[in-house]
Amino acid sequence: MLEITDKNFEEEVEKNDKPVLVDFFTDTCFPCRMLAPVLEEIAIEIPTVKFSKCNAVSPLCTELQDRFGIVSVPTLVLFLKGKETDRRIGAKTKSELITWIKDITK
Repeated sequence: MLEITDKNFEEEVEKNDKPVLVDFFTDTCFPCRMLAPVLEEIAIEIPTVKFSKCNAVSPLCTELQDRFGIVSVPTLVLFLKGKETDRRIGAKTKSELITWIKDITK
């Protein structure tokens, strides 16, 4: 999954024609670590969506954390045509995430 930072967000998310899911995470968050391999599996199953991640406590992502009001991780934000369309907070099951992503991007 692509690493999103303050510097590449515009190019990789806002200017992307594909739906983009950004996983705001931290390395010390247990639910985040559980969710990461699930998202990698889903990325293979839904190739029409670009999957990416943003370390919410990294100094490279402070603008994004503030801009999107990230106060809890994991937070999954789904963008369509560069605009936030929906978000989910907390770890979810693979089937819940697939349903959510497909419903929003259909």
